Amino acid sequence: MQGAVSKDCFLFNGEGNAIRQAAGWHSCSHEGKLRLSLHVPAAYGLFLTAVPAFLFSVKGCSQMFVQIVFALFYAAISLSQAITGPLSDRFGRERFMILGLAIAAFGIGIFPNLETTMISIVLTIGSLGLGIFYISSMTFLNNAVPNSLKGTISGAYYLFWGVGYFAGPLVISKISEIMGSNTGFYTFSCMLMIEVIVLASACRNRLKRADCNN
Repeated sequence: MQGAVSKDCFLFNGEGNAIRQAAGWHSCSHEGKLRLSLHVPAAYGLFLTAVPAFLFSVKGCSQMFVQIVFALFYAAISLSQAITGPLSDRFGRERFMILGLAIAAFGIGIFPNLETTMISIVLTIGSLGLGIFYISSMTFLNNAVPNSLKGTISGAYYLFWGVGYFAGPLVISKISEIMGSNTGFYTFSCMLMIEVIVLASACRNRLKRADCNN
Protein backbone atom coordinates (compact mmCIF):
# COMPACT_ATOMS: atom_id res chain seq x y z
CA MET A 1 0.00 0.00 0.00
CA GLN A 2 2.77 2.36 0.77
CA GLY A 3 4.20 2.29 -2.73
CA ALA A 4 3.54 5.41 -4.67
CA VAL A 5 0.64 5.33 -7.09
CA SER A 6 1.66 7.61 -9.92
CA LYS A 7 -0.79 9.88 -11.60
CA ASP A 8 -0.75 7.64 -14.68
CA CYS A 9 -2.55 4.96 -12.65
CA PHE A 10 -5.65 7.09 -12.97
CA LEU A 11 -5.49 7.28 -16.73
CA PHE A 12 -6.51 4.68 -19.29
CA ASN A 13 -5.90 3.99 -23.01
CA GLY A 14 -2.98 6.39 -23.40
CA GLU A 15 -4.93 9.41 -22.17
CA GLY A 16 -2.23 10.37 -19.70
CA ASN A 17 -0.41 12.73 -22.04
CA ALA A 18 -3.63 14.44 -23.07
CA ILE A 19 -4.64 15.05 -19.48
CA ARG A 20 -1.23 16.27 -18.44
CA GLN A 21 -1.08 18.68 -21.36
CA ALA A 22 -4.61 19.96 -20.82
CA ALA A 23 -4.21 20.41 -17.09
CA GLY A 24 -0.61 21.62 -17.12
CA TRP A 25 0.50 18.88 -14.71
CA HIS A 26 4.03 18.49 -13.41
CA SER A 27 4.97 15.26 -11.67
CA CYS A 28 6.70 16.86 -8.70
CA SER A 29 3.64 18.95 -7.82
CA HIS A 30 0.80 16.45 -8.23
CA GLU A 31 2.13 12.94 -7.91
CA GLY A 32 2.09 13.17 -4.11
CA LYS A 33 -1.60 14.07 -4.16
CA LEU A 34 -2.76 11.18 -6.29
CA ARG A 35 -0.93 8.38 -4.52
CA LEU A 36 -3.33 9.05 -1.65
CA SER A 37 -6.00 7.28 -3.70
CA LEU A 38 -5.12 4.14 -1.76
CA HIS A 39 -4.19 5.45 1.68
CA VAL A 40 -7.19 7.63 2.39
CA PRO A 41 -9.91 5.09 1.53
CA ALA A 42 -7.92 2.62 3.63
CA ALA A 43 -8.46 5.04 6.52
CA TYR A 44 -12.21 5.00 5.83
CA GLY A 45 -12.08 1.22 5.87
CA LEU A 46 -10.26 1.22 9.19
CA PHE A 47 -12.93 3.38 10.79
CA LEU A 48 -15.65 1.00 9.61
CA THR A 49 -13.96 -2.35 10.32
CA ALA A 50 -10.70 -2.43 12.27
CA VAL A 51 -11.58 0.36 14.72
CA PRO A 52 -14.88 -1.21 15.91
CA ALA A 53 -13.17 -4.60 16.22
CA PHE A 54 -10.40 -2.99 18.28
CA LEU A 55 -12.88 -1.20 20.52
CA PHE A 56 -14.78 -4.43 21.19
CA SER A 57 -11.88 -6.86 21.62
CA VAL A 58 -9.10 -4.74 23.10
CA LYS A 59 -10.83 -1.86 24.86
CA GLY A 60 -13.90 -3.85 25.92
CA CYS A 61 -16.26 -1.09 24.82
CA SER A 62 -20.01 -1.61 24.83
CA GLN A 63 -22.12 -1.91 21.70
CA MET A 64 -23.76 1.42 22.53
CA PHE A 65 -20.37 3.16 22.67
CA VAL A 66 -19.35 1.76 19.29
CA GLN A 67 -22.67 2.88 17.81
CA ILE A 68 -22.02 6.37 19.16
CA VAL A 69 -18.57 6.35 17.56
CA PHE A 70 -20.16 5.35 14.24
CA ALA A 71 -22.75 8.12 14.51
CA LEU A 72 -20.07 10.71 15.28
CA PHE A 73 -17.96 9.40 12.39
CA TYR A 74 -20.72 9.97 9.83
CA ALA A 75 -21.77 13.29 11.36
CA ALA A 76 -18.18 14.58 11.30
CA ILE A 77 -17.63 13.46 7.70
CA SER A 78 -20.84 15.17 6.56
CA LEU A 79 -20.18 18.39 8.49
CA SER A 80 -16.58 18.69 7.38
CA GLN A 81 -17.48 18.29 3.71
CA ALA A 82 -20.22 20.91 3.93
CA ILE A 83 -17.82 23.39 5.51
CA THR A 84 -14.69 22.54 3.53
CA GLY A 85 -16.31 22.82 0.11
CA PRO A 86 -16.85 26.59 0.21
CA LEU A 87 -13.60 27.21 2.08
CA SER A 88 -11.55 25.26 -0.47
CA ASP A 89 -13.23 27.27 -3.24
CA ARG A 90 -11.93 30.40 -1.57
CA PHE A 91 -8.51 29.38 -0.26
CA GLY A 92 -7.49 26.52 -2.56
CA ARG A 93 -7.71 22.73 -2.46
CA GLU A 94 -4.14 21.81 -1.61
CA ARG A 95 -3.93 23.31 1.87
CA PHE A 96 -7.15 21.56 2.88
CA MET A 97 -5.89 18.26 1.50
CA ILE A 98 -2.78 18.58 3.65
CA LEU A 99 -4.73 19.72 6.71
CA GLY A 100 -7.31 16.96 6.43
CA LEU A 101 -4.71 14.24 6.02
CA ALA A 102 -2.70 15.48 9.01
CA ILE A 103 -5.81 15.52 11.20
CA ALA A 104 -6.74 11.98 10.16
CA ALA A 105 -3.21 10.73 10.88
CA PHE A 106 -3.34 12.36 14.31
CA GLY A 107 -6.64 10.70 15.21
CA ILE A 108 -5.67 7.23 13.99
CA GLY A 109 -2.26 7.37 15.66
CA ILE A 110 -3.19 8.34 19.21
CA PHE A 111 -6.64 6.86 19.88
CA PRO A 112 -5.40 3.32 20.78
CA ASN A 113 -3.79 4.60 24.00
CA LEU A 114 -6.77 6.63 25.23
CA GLU A 115 -9.70 5.90 27.49
CA THR A 116 -13.20 5.58 26.09
CA THR A 117 -14.35 9.20 26.41
CA MET A 118 -11.24 10.58 24.76
CA ILE A 119 -11.38 7.85 22.11
CA SER A 120 -14.75 9.12 20.89
CA ILE A 121 -13.47 12.69 20.76
CA VAL A 122 -10.21 11.89 18.96
CA LEU A 123 -11.86 9.57 16.44
CA THR A 124 -14.43 12.27 15.70
CA ILE A 125 -11.59 14.73 15.04
CA GLY A 126 -9.92 12.16 12.78
CA SER A 127 -13.22 11.74 10.92
CA LEU A 128 -13.32 15.49 10.31
CA GLY A 129 -9.89 15.18 8.69
CA LEU A 130 -11.06 12.42 6.37
CA GLY A 131 -14.03 14.49 5.26
CA ILE A 132 -11.84 17.54 4.68
CA PHE A 133 -9.43 15.57 2.53
CA TYR A 134 -12.08 13.74 0.56
CA ILE A 135 -14.01 16.76 -0.71
CA SER A 136 -10.82 18.73 -1.40
CA SER A 137 -9.13 15.94 -3.34
CA MET A 138 -12.21 15.07 -5.38
CA THR A 139 -12.69 18.71 -6.35
CA PHE A 140 -9.01 19.06 -7.15
CA LEU A 141 -9.10 16.10 -9.53
CA ASN A 142 -12.30 17.30 -11.15
CA ASN A 143 -10.73 20.69 -11.85
CA ALA A 144 -7.45 19.20 -13.06
CA VAL A 145 -8.81 17.73 -16.29
CA PRO A 146 -10.88 19.02 -19.22
CA ASN A 147 -14.61 18.31 -19.39
CA SER A 148 -14.07 15.46 -21.85
CA LEU A 149 -12.10 13.48 -19.25
CA LYS A 150 -13.94 14.24 -16.02
CA GLY A 151 -15.84 10.95 -16.15
CA THR A 152 -12.64 8.99 -16.75
CA ILE A 153 -10.74 10.57 -13.87
CA SER A 154 -13.69 10.21 -11.49
CA GLY A 155 -14.20 6.56 -12.39
CA ALA A 156 -10.51 5.76 -11.96
CA TYR A 157 -10.43 7.65 -8.66
CA TYR A 158 -13.27 5.57 -7.27
CA LEU A 159 -11.71 2.36 -8.60
CA PHE A 160 -8.56 2.98 -6.59
CA TRP A 161 -10.70 4.22 -3.72
CA GLY A 162 -12.40 0.83 -3.65
CA VAL A 163 -9.10 -1.05 -3.73
CA GLY A 164 -7.77 0.90 -0.76
CA TYR A 165 -11.08 0.62 1.06
CA PHE A 166 -10.98 -3.17 0.74
CA ALA A 167 -7.27 -3.94 1.12
CA GLY A 168 -6.25 -1.33 3.70
CA PRO A 169 -8.07 -2.78 6.73
CA LEU A 170 -6.88 -6.30 5.85
CA VAL A 171 -3.24 -5.24 5.73
CA ILE A 172 -3.39 -3.13 8.88
CA SER A 173 -5.27 -5.84 10.79
CA LYS A 174 -2.63 -8.39 9.77
CA ILE A 175 0.14 -6.09 11.01
CA SER A 176 -1.71 -5.73 14.32
CA GLU A 177 -2.16 -9.50 14.57
CA ILE A 178 1.55 -10.14 14.06
CA MET A 179 3.13 -7.20 15.91
CA GLY A 180 0.56 -6.15 18.50
CA SER A 181 -2.94 -4.69 18.61
CA ASN A 182 -1.82 -1.05 18.43
CA THR A 183 0.99 -1.45 15.90
CA GLY A 184 -1.20 -1.47 12.80
CA PHE A 185 -2.75 1.88 13.71
CA TYR A 186 0.65 3.39 14.51
CA THR A 187 2.05 2.12 11.21
CA PHE A 188 -0.81 3.51 9.18
CA SER A 189 -0.66 6.87 10.97
CA CYS A 190 3.04 7.14 10.12
CA MET A 191 2.29 6.31 6.48
CA LEU A 192 -0.25 9.12 6.34
CA MET A 193 2.17 11.58 7.96
CA ILE A 194 4.80 10.68 5.37
CA GLU A 195 2.26 11.52 2.69
CA VAL A 196 1.53 14.83 4.43
CA ILE A 197 5.23 15.72 4.32
CA VAL A 198 5.58 14.68 0.66
CA LEU A 199 2.47 16.58 -0.37
CA ALA A 200 3.43 19.72 1.56
CA SER A 201 6.94 19.63 0.11
CA ALA A 202 5.64 19.26 -3.44
CA CYS A 203 3.26 22.18 -2.99
CA ARG A 204 6.01 24.34 -1.51
CA ASN A 205 8.35 23.55 -4.40
CA ARG A 206 5.66 24.40 -6.91
CA LEU A 207 5.04 27.75 -5.24
CA LYS A 208 8.77 28.48 -5.28
CA ARG A 209 8.94 27.76 -9.00
CA ALA A 210 5.94 30.00 -9.59
CA ASP A 211 7.65 32.83 -7.68
CA CYS A 212 10.81 32.37 -9.72
CA ASN A 213 8.88 32.48 -12.98
CA ASN A 214 7.23 35.71 -11.90
